[in-house]
Amino acid sequence: MKFKIFLESNELAFKIAKEVADSLHCEIGGSCVAFAEHATKKFLENGIVNFLVVEGWVKYKSEPYWHQHTWLEIDGQKIDQTFIQFKFGSESINYVNKVKKRYKPEEYLKLAEKYPEENYAIKRFIKNDNPQKLDARDWELKKNGN
Repeated sequence: MKFKIFLESNELAFKIAKEVADSLHCEIGGSCVAFAEHATKKFLENGIVNFLVVEGWVKYKSEPYWHQHTWLEIDGQKIDQTFIQFKFGSESINYVNKVKKRYKPEEYLKLAEKYPEENYAIKRFIKNDNPQKLDARDWELKKNGN
């Protein structure tokens, strides 16, 4: 019975993740934090608690440095609708095995609450708040009335 509940929970998690992703510009760099925060809230609202928020890195095969990235995991399976922000041409990109931190959902949301100024920045990824898909610079200009 527990396994059946677990599978139903995972199915719901992927459905919710798709709904959250459909409301965001997931192809814009930095959208991973907005996705993680929104999906975490929705998961918890729907009783899904068997997941972690992971802060880690991805790396292009041809580059020596890593790019910060955030995603969700359920039993080691990644839920990462924002990975597409790293797709440029045919360049191969992979997750780095080392991660910075794995957060329990409530812990991650508490961390997000510590930085309320980020809430405005996160709004630029929400399709309804940024229908023109403005980049960070143009979003700041709009915020400042320019």
